[in-house]
Amino acid sequence: MLEGNRRFLGQLNHSAIDKTFNLQQTGGAGLCGADVAVFEAVKDAVRLLNGCDGGIAGGVARIWDNGWQLLGTTDASGIVRNQSLLSGNRRILMTLPNGDARDQTFAINWTPAYAVFNASNVSFHYCGNAEYKKGNQWLPLSNPTSLFQGSVQFRFDGIVKTIDLTGACNIDQTLVVFNLLNSGGGGQSGGNAQINAGGWKQADDQTDANGRLLAFFNGSLLGNRQLRMTYWAGDPGFLSTSASQTVNIGSTCNVTFQLADAHFRTWDGSSVVTEADGGDPNANVCVNSGGYKQLGILGTDGELHVDMFANNHQFKMGNYNYTSQVLTQNLNSNNVVDFGTRTMAIELRDENGNLVTSHDGTAYINSGGYKNLGTTAGTGIVDIALLYGNWQFKMEMNYSSQVKTVNISGGPAVMDARILPVQVLDENHIAIENVTVCIN
Repeated sequence: MLEGNRRFLGQLNHSAIDKTFNLQQTGGAGLCGADVAVFEAVKDAVRLLNGCDGGIAGGVARIWDNGWQLLGTTDASGIVRNQSLLSGNRRILMTLPNGDARDQTFAINWTPAYAVFNASNVSFHYCGNAEYKKGNQWLPLSNPTSLFQGSVQFRFDGIVKTIDLTGACNIDQTLVVFNLLNSGGGGQSGGNAQINAGGWKQADDQTDANGRLLAFFNGSLLGNRQLRMTYWAGDPGFLSTSASQTVNIGSTCNVTFQLADAHFRTWDGSSVVTEADGGDPNANVCVNSGGYKQLGILGTDGELHVDMFANNHQFKMGNYNYTSQVLTQNLNSNNVVDFGTRTMAIELRDENGNLVTSHDGTAYINSGGYKNLGTTAGTGIVDIALLYGNWQFKMEMNYSSQVKTVNISGGPAVMDARILPVQVLDENHIAIENVTVCIN
């Protein structure tokens, strides 16, 4: 061919390129030393891969060449074999096995840069009605279904979930709808869903304001499975765990769990002890869960309500006028937790058993040192409520004191006083008036 600029048209598998080459002789005489017109082609240029660069089989590839022209079908490696394309911008249409199609232009070159479509094989194991949205249509979702990567809307028995498949490998998950009810029967937010599959696995997200969570668990887990929920109960609280339910999730799509009203109160045997009865509104109620965790503060009415799962728990009321009490109770049997409380817990009586009203005594309790509980205030009674238990008391009166350890679950702590007249007599046993008497 003569030297000079020469225009060539290359065609290969419906890909064409119109290119001008400057042909010059670079060697001696003859064609052996001449430049040649070289067209670049990329072997196996069209591919259908998932987010882990694994192949997806069954995709049908077409190229635009005055209409869509068939290139072939992807194999297990995701490659359309034996279909090389010339370098350049190529408009390719990839159709997935489910009929979903994507039209995209690629710059194919010797880098190499391929025409790569990204999709994922999606398997959602759900016993109810599963669909995905294509355009404005909801289509049945079978397992597996190949879907192009990006945001895809799914619907499971009316529950819509948008999932971003970008970068995803093949997805294989089991779905269960968890419902969490509060103690009043309404939906409760903040619940976590778990499944026992070689150990307890927790789904992402929590129940919404309606108490509902569409839970996704990795793998095909159909059949009988243990399910349970957790919920953060109290303030600041603890993680409360439900009893497990064994459910065949191949046939049961929904499970429901309900919180119980754990009703704590200070109780004297007939009524709730309030602040007006001498109760301590600042006492805290705790549960033993890897150590005592506070559920809340008692309040002026002597009661506290906490929604939690009903189980066998050890509870503690602390800092109740320097007393505390521990109870173990199964909330499944009884959700009302009563801490036994003694009102008017300390009395000052004379040798005849009468309340001492003529003198005031001050009462103390030993709680890391003696703490002041108040005075008898002319009544012979310290008007304070204390939790049942064995406590060490001290009463001080007129520069004298008495210490007693009393279990007040059987009655109030009675401190003993003796009212004695002190007389100063002369040698004739006649009383001397206006004498100051002291006690050491």
